[in-house]
Amino acid sequence: MKRITWIDISRAIGMLTIIIAHSLNSYTGNYFSNILFAVNVPIFFVLSGYLHKDKSYSKIITGGFFNLLLPYIFTSFIMIMLTAVSLHFHPIYLGRIADSTRYAALAALYGAGTPINNLLGKFFIPAIGAIWFLLAMFLANIFYSFIIKLTTKYKVSDNITTIIFIVTTFIGFYIAKFIQLPWSLDAVLVSLIFYWFGFLIKKYNLVNNSNFITFIFAISIWFVTAKIGPFYLNVSAATSYTGAIIGGIAGSYAIMVFSKWFANISPENITHIVQKYGELSLIVLCFHIIDISTLNITSLIQHVFLPHGMLIFTIALVIYRIIFTYIAIIIIPYIPIIRSFYMFRKYPFKLK
Repeated sequence: MKRITWIDISRAIGMLTIIIAHSLNSYTGNYFSNILFAVNVPIFFVLSGYLHKDKSYSKIITGGFFNLLLPYIFTSFIMIMLTAVSLHFHPIYLGRIADSTRYAALAALYGAGTPINNLLGKFFIPAIGAIWFLLAMFLANIFYSFIIKLTTKYKVSDNITTIIFIVTTFIGFYIAKFIQLPWSLDAVLVSLIFYWFGFLIKKYNLVNNSNFITFIFAISIWFVTAKIGPFYLNVSAATSYTGAIIGGIAGSYAIMVFSKWFANISPENITHIVQKYGELSLIVLCFHIIDISTLNITSLIQHVFLPHGMLIFTIALVIYRIIFTYIAIIIIPYIPIIRSFYMFRKYPFKLK
């Protein structure tokens, strides 16, 4: 299937917002970080809804296993192994995701984006980090397809379907007040509204029919809702649930429109670089989380650049993390076996 350039560019921008948001340090929680967190995960669910095609459950589950769960499993394995090395040998530039390999494995099994300090009043669950998204996407694909199959079968109108997804979203927000479910199931329920609006954007051809006014309007809504407060989809938390939904949709739409414009006017070599980053965004995500969770290069960058001010340190950190992930997307496609975990469609495992 021929790739859509502007879709990959949208994915690239989404990954850049994730990397920048994870690099803000003392700036986290300010207005700029709110803008980034408003869209850095929702954009991927919106794009999935835009690209959604009806498939059998067997194809959804099989495709999800090879293209989402396998990368999650292998990346978790790398992080657990690096954690074990860190615990036993204490190298200066190697970190860990937990204080024991047992807890590191527990983090991988539970799939939480942030640590859970008091699960059911008893248990501590370390965070596996940003790859929680892969588990959530796997479940969300199944949930979304189930609802769409039902609404199609019973000829439910778009308005009623929208209400259904609003209800599932607020159920997810409500559950997250009390407990963060395994595999971020509460965030899965919240994410379904973004799938649906991705579908509506495609149905009404809103990207191709956009203009400068609609683009500015979408950005304005995105920025205004970010002013209300932060939205963290990984823990289904927001200052305003309605504002989070509206802002996530508007911001994602603005990124999609910008990406379409960028694909049409940017030089071909620049477009290729950005598109490749988006095309291999799964590798970018996985190696970004390996970097920030189990490598301790940040301390080296901090030592060199922090004396020049927090802003200089943050910029240097972002540049390093982008370069690190770009090196990963260059190298991984050339490594047999490992590339099959991250690019199964192109490089399936061979028995011989």
